[in-house]
Amino acid sequence: MDTQKILKHYCKYVYVAGAGNYWYDDTYTETVPYKVYTYVSFAIYTVMILLENMAALFGSFPDVEKNSAVMFAAIHDIVLYKMYTMLLSKGSIKELNREMAAVGASREEGRVMRRQRFKLKWGMVVYVVSVYLSLIAYGVESFRRMYQEGV
Repeated sequence: MDTQKILKHYCKYVYVAGAGNYWYDDTYTETVPYKVYTYVSFAIYTVMILLENMAALFGSFPDVEKNSAVMFAAIHDIVLYKMYTMLLSKGSIKELNREMAAVGASREEGRVMRRQRFKLKWGMVVYVVSVYLSLIAYGVESFRRMYQEGV
């Protein structure tokens, strides 16, 4: 698999997630229903983050839950900022993808590309597993506290 295919493959996932076409040509068309879906999903996410921030600021929680609410609000604000920055920088990202595909094509070797693909896949797997394991650990700890401490 070459650099262009790898980049295009991940641009497809970004498109399916609703963030738009980040590939340098119009392979993934942004139709009117797709744009409506993008705006609605980003609006819902923005409102959810706003409500989460209000809960962290004004909510009456025990100390542990208050700390968790503040932590998640801060993290989600950063994610929201990155999402909107990505939307505003779409042209630059498309140009960067075009340049990376062109530069990568001149430096591709079979062994190196296999190794890069292996590292990319396992990096993504480790990331996803670590996110879900931390989520599960948080849930287990919350249930433990609920049953043992009655919180």
